[in-house]
Amino acid sequence: MKLLYSFVLLLTGGCLAFWIKKRRFNRINRYGGKEFKSFGDKVVAGSIEKVLWWAALICIFLGAILAL
Repeated sequence: MKLLYSFVLLLTGGCLAFWIKKRRFNRINRYGGKEFKSFGDKVVAGSIEKVLWWAALICIFLGAILAL
């Protein structure tokens, strides 16, 4: 059962990390700059992505610890 929980945590963390990186990649224009509709969008997106990035790292870390 512990192995199942570790697999779910690793999968969740990996999917979150992939999704965040994909969102960042999709915002880059052809000149390498990030495009936002407004300053508020940039602040909100950055804040949400930081929280989700830490959640992904914690899930991956806990999944690795449980797998041992």
